Amino acid sequence: MPRVYSENLELIYQEVREKLRIQIESIDSTGTKINFLLGFNSIIIAALFQTFSGKLNEIGHLLKISIFLFIFSSFLNLICLVIFKYRRDPDPDMLYSKYQYKTQRYTKAALIQSFIDSYSQNTQKIAGQNNVFNLSLVLTFIALLFIFTFVVKNDLIYIGNLLLHLCLK
Repeated sequence: MPRVYSENLELIYQEVREKLRIQIESIDSTGTKINFLLGFNSIIIAALFQTFSGKLNEIGHLLKISIFLFIFSSFLNLICLVIFKYRRDPDPDMLYSKYQYKTQRYTKAALIQSFIDSYSQNTQKIAGQNNVFNLSLVLTFIALLFIFTFVVKNDLIYIGNLLLHLCLK
């Protein structure tokens, strides 16, 4: 049974509800970023397989590692999207069935407590999701570096030999 003694019940209700709304918007924004990175990784994986189809034995280890990193990063993105589920209160059916005969003050106090519980639970999940997403982002960046190295490796060797030749003169 929630405590209903506070004279500032309306102020507390508005502030807690606003804080939960901001948190939910942040969750949705992170979901958009995760979806974008998943799409980016998918496009790069498809392009790599299209470019090197039938030539997997001929490509270097850097490219194989980068393909693996893109796939693993995509897997982490899927984990973020599937595993991390958040509370979004109130549940309209539960609210109606449980509080239809209670006073407005009692119902508002119960909603405040529900908002606080949701906020606390979501905060812990957000931290976990952000850690997984950040790891996914780092893996994607490393994979892109490997692809860049693979693509410009011959040019770098040529430039190095040219500089060496110029220095020896």
